[in-house]
Amino acid sequence: MNAVEILRADHKEALALIEQIDVVEDKSGAVLVGIDSFNKLKDALKINIAIKEHLFYPAMEGFNETRPLIREAYSEHYTIDQLLNQLSTLPWSEGDAQGKLDELKTTIRRHVEKTESLVFPAAERLLSISDLEELGRRMEQMKSGRTVTASGRKK
Repeated sequence: MNAVEILRADHKEALALIEQIDVVEDKSGAVLVGIDSFNKLKDALKINIAIKEHLFYPAMEGFNETRPLIREAYSEHYTIDQLLNQLSTLPWSEGDAQGKLDELKTTIRRHVEKTESLVFPAAERLLSISDLEELGRRMEQMKSGRTVTASGRKK
């Protein structure tokens, strides 16, 4: 699979997982329903963010057409990371937790829509087929067993 195909599959997975997560109130405060899905989402997004920021975005930052979009994507990644961390530290009041979860879902959906409608078509125009395939190969390597961290990301 090439880089765009891999990232589209990651987006599809993230969108499916966010639909399985909700917040309910119990006697100790707000709790996440679908905690397994939340943990899967958190892990999947950390890997997705790392491969984008270490491989895909550097390849796209060299083009005037995509540079502003990539800068905005870094900012969205930072917001997503912060929301995931905040939701990991429940209990909150139900309203606060629901607000954070809603913000996370909205940010992910907006990021996916913008990336798929603007960045991916540009990547397919601006990068060669062999470049996209090489990026995909490197993404697969990063995903398959190598320790991935999001440290060192541009903010």
